This record gives sequence, C-alpha cells and structure tokens, in this order.
Amino acid sequence: MSSFKRKSSSSQSKRILGVRPSASSAAVLNTSTGIPSFDDILGGGLQLSTSLLVLSPDPHSAHGDLLQKYFIAQGLASGQDVCVICENADNLVENCMWTQKPSEDAAKNQSSSVDIDEELSPINGAIKIAWRYESMQKFQTTVDSPTSPAQEEYCCSLDLTCRIPLDVVKASKASRQLLCVDVASLNCDESYDYLLEIIEEALRRASDWYVLRLSIPSFASPFWGDPTPEKILCFLHSLRSALRTSPNACALLTLPSHLCSEWGGPGWVQKLGWLSDSCINLDSFTGKLLYSDPFMSALFPSYHGLLRIHRLSSLYTLVPPSDRFSTLRGLSSASSSSSSGGVGENNLAFKVTRKRFLFETLHLDLEGGVNERRTTPLPSASAPANDDNQHRTSVPAAHLDNTPVISIGFEDHWKGSPALGIVVADNLRNEEKPPKAKKPKKRVGFLADRPELYDF
Repeated sequence: MSSFKRKSSSSQSKRILGVRPSASSAAVLNTSTGIPSFDDILGGGLQLSTSLLVLSPDPHSAHGDLLQKYFIAQGLASGQDVCVICENADNLVENCMWTQKPSEDAAKNQSSSVDIDEELSPINGAIKIAWRYESMQKFQTTVDSPTSPAQEEYCCSLDLTCRIPLDVVKASKASRQLLCVDVASLNCDESYDYLLEIIEEALRRASDWYVLRLSIPSFASPFWGDPTPEKILCFLHSLRSALRTSPNACALLTLPSHLCSEWGGPGWVQKLGWLSDSCINLDSFTGKLLYSDPFMSALFPSYHGLLRIHRLSSLYTLVPPSDRFSTLRGLSSASSSSSSGGVGENNLAFKVTRKRFLFETLHLDLEGGVNERRTTPLPSASAPANDDNQHRTSVPAAHLDNTPVISIGFEDHWKGSPALGIVVADNLRNEEKPPKAKKPKKRVGFLADRPELYDF
C-alpha cells in the first residue's frame, strides 16, 4: 500500500453552491431555474455563461413574470447572488414564492392520503397484467420533484402558496446578495447603454465561488425608453458576449407581450433567437395569436398553453444537451420508453396549479377527469335496449314528422373492407313494416281411384 497522498489545497475543497456539472461536458456547469420540469427541458438546467429569453405573447397572462420569480427565489434560497433590473424591482422580489417547511399537519395529511390509496389499491396483487408489460416503466407526463437532500440543494421545492419573508429580503440586501436596479429612475434616452455598463460592472465584481443571476423582467418596456429593433438586438448581442467572459453568471430575460410577435418585421422572433443562447415561447390558450383558440382550452382543460422551443444553448458542443438528456422532449433513446416511444419530439404544455408551475407532455385528459373513481361502466358504454318506446324517445323531436332522416352505418355483407352504407327512412312513425302475405303451403294429394305408376 502506497504511503504517498496527493496534496489538496483549501481552495479545491470549496465548491460553488447551487450548481451541477452538465451531462454533456464536465467543463460546463448548470444551475436550476427553480422548476424541475423546466430544468429537464433545458438539458439539466440553465448553463452558466449563457442567456435565456422567454417570449410570452399573451398580454393577459403573466407566465413570463412567474418564471422570473422562480428564478429569483431559487437564487436566494441556494445562496447565490441575484441582480434584478426592472421597474419596481423591490415589489417583484417581495412577491416571490418561497420554500415551505414540512409541518405536522402536512405529514398527517400525507399519511392519510397514503392510507386511502392503499385501501383502494388491489390487494396482494390481485390485478395482473401481461408479463411483457411488467418490466416497462410507468408512463409519466413530467419529471419528479426533488426528494433527496442533494436534489433539494440544487433545486429547492418552491411553493406558490408561500411568500418570501421580508427578513430574508432585508438580510440579502444588507449582505449585497441581492441588488435591485429600478429602471424607472433612470434616463430613458441612455437606459440601454447605462444598464449594460451596470451589468458589466456586476460581472467584473462577481466572485469566483458564487453564481450571479441576472434577472431582467419586461426587457425593452416603455420604462426603458423608445424601443427600436436595433437597440434590442445590440443589447442582446452585447449581453451574450459579456456573459462569455464570466464563467459563473447567467441571465434570464422576458419581453413585453407586444414585442413577442412580428413587431420588428418579418423574421423578428428568429433574430431574437439567434442573438440569445436559448429562446422559448409560452403560447397561452387565451391569447390572440397562433394557438389562441377556445377549442384548445376546451380540448385540453388541464393546461394553460403550449411551449415552443426556438433555440437551446449548446456550449462547447454542436448538439444541445437537451436533445440527448431531456426526458420530456423524448428525443433520446433513454426517454423513448416512457414518453414518446421514439417517434419524434413530444408536444410540450404548461400549467399553473395551486402550488407549483409545471411543464408536461401534451396529452388528452382522462374521460370524466383524473379524480373520478368509476366502479360501473358509463351509460354510453352499455348496449342499447331493444325496447320500442326507448328507441322512440331517443329520436329528436325535430325528426318526428314525415321528413326523411339519414342514418349512417356499416353494411355487414362487406367482409373484406366494410363499406359505408346510407339508409333513408321516409317515415319514422310507421317503423313497423306491414306483415307480408303468407303463401299457402304445398299439399300432396293421394288419388286412390287411379292405378299406380309402377303397377304391372
């Protein structure tokens, strides 16, 4: 056994809080956005030295601001530096969500729910499925929430029903962990250049052992001055080049709703994606653009909109890590068994529940809802009765006159490929056909007075 040991300095034992090496390259570090399902879509989290642009075209929704609050709360909870640049930055931080400590009541409720599930579950495995399906993974529409302490350190369990304590906000400002820059107090003519200088100065002063999060909600809003396509594109390009010089910084930007469509001319959204490391679009069902259709909200009542990906970051790689390691997108072979089955990229949707913000694979809801426990078949699934009165009541009142009615069905005599047959009923009142005249039975007569045929 060798007695030599490698010397390790004290600086090597210190690690950066709230980061994780990327699955594609150990030289790239990821930090969490605060939403586990969104981290999975990004390929494990938001890569450091990159920027993420979120477009939310619906003016009546605030999903982009909700992502910003998750981003800020996750940074403060994990001990990272946060810089918020917007109008009313203090108000935005005070309205952020926070973690919830498990209480005794919550533990009791959880135990009672577990007991109910155990009572309703099949006893001793009475219900069995085919052996070929036993080894398959359970179909999941999203990723699991963090449960272990290591996962909690990387991505905290943030609850929308909890608000960040004011003591935490004051302590973060006193220790310079939190910096709020109010855009409304600046000169509108020079706000873009001045704020870019503030960001570059913050990046130079950033510590090598702490991550700096740049949160820029409502970028290029009227408080920034008169926006032009040249100013916005130049700012995004300068911000991306400044982030490349800082290995422990990342930025999250959101645009106002009127700038998320073709505001800057044809190809405006593509230009925004080219000048950002990552760019996504949150299309709400209640808006006025591509996927804004009341039938979509009726068809998918559990979701609030669709997620479209314009571009994802790929530092030091040709292919984004999300294409290889994302479970929800379903492009990798490892996720094909539980999501898309290897047939292509999944359609992604988002929804906001009472306690959290979720990204899931788009799918139709269960018939009757997910909370329904059905013990008897639906009335529509049962076979119709042959009662004549029941058949008459099922006919609409508008068709009880002499007007012809068309009923569509399949003919039975086409065995190879069933053909569609149309039957026209001239009168529904006289459904019973008149009885046919019966033909007289044939009779055999025996004539005794005549000789038989073979009588010799």
